[in-house]
Amino acid sequence: MHTNALPPIRDRLSKIAAVLLLAVGLTLALVTATTDTARADSVGEKIAGCAETSAYTSAITVTQEPQGFKIHVTPTFWARAWGTGPGMDAVTWTMWHSIQGCVTGLYGDLADSIYQQLDCHRYYGANFVGTGPTYDLESWHRPLADPGARSYFNTRCLNDDSVNTGGNARVG
Repeated sequence: MHTNALPPIRDRLSKIAAVLLLAVGLTLALVTATTDTARADSVGEKIAGCAETSAYTSAITVTQEPQGFKIHVTPTFWARAWGTGPGMDAVTWTMWHSIQGCVTGLYGDLADSIYQQLDCHRYYGANFVGTGPTYDLESWHRPLADPGARSYFNTRCLNDDSVNTGGNARVG
């Protein structure tokens, strides 16, 4: 009789353990989803502890302005020396990934605008006079419909919102 009583207890313990593991897994999934949703809902916030440095970025900060937020990217020597001019898209991509990892809510037209401003600053970045010590990327500029060196120059890296015709047309 004692040998028959043992298997049902083992079965019950296995079922209880399975239910507990399922409950823990669902709780962790819910906490993770809630955290990701909260992070995705905020726009223009700096993510604490992000990896803001790369071969081409030495710092990324975010400030809040009356019109929206502004991302300040401090380029490295290599970004200024090797990243300028045509054909250096990998520099923009590397810097962009650093920004995406540090600033929340960069999607759609907002992401396009920030990316285009970054690409323009990178393109003309050897000229400290034009870009200053940081690449300042503002959230309130609409992206260009057909971005490129000429429209970047004509719009002063999207900063001149009044330039909005021909090859400089804006999205939206």
